[in-house]
Amino acid sequence: CNLRLVKYDESSRNGLADVRFSLNGGGYSNRIFTTNSEGILNVEGLIPENEYTLREVEAKGYYIRGEDIKFKVERNGENLELNIISGEFVDNPNISVETGENRPTINIDYTNEKIPTYNFEVQQYKDGTNEPIKGVKFVVNGPTINNRVYETDANGKINVEGLYI
Repeated sequence: CNLRLVKYDESSRNGLADVRFSLNGGGYSNRIFTTNSEGILNVEGLIPENEYTLREVEAKGYYIRGEDIKFKVERNGENLELNIISGEFVDNPNISVETGENRPTINIDYTNEKIPTYNFEVQQYKDGTNEPIKGVKFVVNGPTINNRVYETDANGKINVEGLYI
């Protein structure tokens, strides 16, 4: 069967591109899959009765869900059922067979919460005055910025945007 996961922003419900997942089991060993521009990830060829582990490994600007999701597609007579062994999906996954498809597809909606970001502003003045200094350079380092040089503008200001706490 196939797996179709759609990754959404928790608030806006917009699809999230470039979210990376690792899949193990059924012949996959830490195989990385990435969502497309619409937040969709497709995996073909999952084998029923095999246990799989899905782990989110990267979602830039979003909190990563820390738990592995272990699941198995099991046969129940003529039907396939999705058994979640551990972890959870926000919305209930389902298995469907689309018109023209010969393999059942596991459909999963999966959301992420955006990490809040902050701005940092510095204003440089001549010592003992209110006169701004243009051209003062600052080097900023952190988890999302590496050795980036900022230079004060005509108002003596720099503004560093998109910082995480």
